[in-house]
Amino acid sequence: MARLSMFGNNHIADMHYYYGMHHGVARVACRAYIAAFPNRQPVPTYRTFITIHRLFSEWGLRRRNLGGQGRPAALQLGNTEEEILDEVFRNPSISLRYRRRNLGRGFPQSIH
Repeated sequence: MARLSMFGNNHIADMHYYYGMHHGVARVACRAYIAAFPNRQPVPTYRTFITIHRLFSEWGLRRRNLGGQGRPAALQLGNTEEEILDEVFRNPSISLRYRRRNLGRGFPQSIH
C-alpha cells in the first residue's frame, strides 16, 4: 500500500474529487479514478480515498509535515530577538497586534 506522502497534490485533489463525485463510496471512486488515470503511479487503494477525505475534514487543505519534510519548526519562526527589538525601537507607537501580524509567528504574544 502506498503512503499518502507518495502522491502529488494533483493526485490527491483528483482522488478527493472522485470520492465526492461517487458520494463517498470509496471502492467505486477508486475504480473510477484508476479507469480515468490508468498510467498514474502509485496506484491508490480504496483506503487511500477514505484517508484523504478524513485528513481534509480534520486538517483542511494544508498538508501536515509528515516524516521531517521541509524546514525544521525552529527555522520557521522567522524573526530573531534582535529583529523584533529593532522593529520596536523604530516604531514604538505601533501596537503588538500589528507587529505580530506583520513580523510573523516569531513575534511574542506579549511583552512583560
